[in-house]
Amino acid sequence: MAWQSITNNPTWEYDNNPPDPGGAQHYLWTKQVNGIRTVTDGTSSIEIYTKCRKKTHIHVETMGELNKTFWDNV
Repeated sequence: MAWQSITNNPTWEYDNNPPDPGGAQHYLWTKQVNGIRTVTDGTSSIEIYTKCRKKTHIHVETMGELNKTFWDNV
């Protein structure tokens, strides 16, 4: 596991090797590579950071997701 900074976002970072959460989330986990999942609707696609946390002096992990495509274009 290695936390990486998110491009153009000084507040958040993502895990580039998130563990398999199991259960109902396992299917989504299998769709990600290096902590990034690509979602395609047939005509376009977006990339999602799958496990993010806020950069603070106290690192508290969250299972939240952030839109990588958005932050790449900021």
